Amino acid sequence: MGNRESEAVNENIILKLRYDLPVLRARLGMSQAELAERIGISRQTYNSIETGKKEMSWTIFMALIATFQNNDETKRILDSIDGLNEVINVTHN
Repeated sequence: MGNRESEAVNENIILKLRYDLPVLRARLGMSQAELAERIGISRQTYNSIETGKKEMSWTIFMALIATFQNNDETKRILDSIDGLNEVINVTHN
């Protein structure tokens, strides 16, 4: 896969995750401020990402994935996002 194709796939996966952020966060029982603090960003930045006003960086995406993979309920939701596991596996290899 070329670099341009890879970037398009990553952007698509990030967008899919963004749509699920409110549900994932609720399953963790966390406020926006709590989740933002856990991944090292401000609540305002997190809110802008969750509402689609700001694009999520790859670093923030990976921090969220790491957080959500450590909970059985949120991991099941992540597993249902088409293409996510493939992108994570490629990133880790």
